[in-house]
Amino acid sequence: MLDHGILNVPLAKRQGNMDSQIDRYKEELRHQKLQTHRERVAQHKAQKAEALKLIAAMPDARAAELMTRFKLTRKQLDKKLRSMAHYTPAVILQSL
Repeated sequence: MLDHGILNVPLAKRQGNMDSQIDRYKEELRHQKLQTHRERVAQHKAQKAEALKLIAAMPDARAAELMTRFKLTRKQLDKKLRSMAHYTPAVILQSL
């Protein structure tokens, strides 16, 4: 971590290299962001796979209900649901 107490000490009397501390701090932040991003991507992929399974296993009665509600054919409904599963799988998981 960046030592903020050292900022008030004159440059000539500082111990250590401030630039290396800043570089280490930035690298730690970058690593944390990358780790968070990887976790979110993995979670999204898992949700997407689960949503696609639910769409494939959807009963014909439920599909007929959705087709009449949104005035779509079965092919259009499947395309729309797969698109939603790709971009917002949480919505599919909650609704089906």
